[in-house]
Amino acid sequence: MIAGRFGRTPHLPSICVSTLEPFRERIARWFESDVQGTTIHSVLKRNHGYSGSYSAVRLDSVKQHGRSAKTIVAARLI
Repeated sequence: MIAGRFGRTPHLPSICVSTLEPFRERIARWFESDVQGTTIHSVLKRNHGYSGSYSAVRLDSVKQHGRSAKTIVAARLI
């Protein structure tokens, strides 16, 4: 990036930063332990003050952890 070449740290606009960013490592550990997305969302809201939607958690799981939407829906139905 151009900013990096001039010694400045490039910053993303706040709209590009996920609401889940502060919880990224914690979420990764939960997904590695096969914790369901609905459970992750509930725990984030209840214990960590997360105010985002379940959809954000679901979409993040697809993007960050390679879980498909089909896998997530199947896990919710069991």
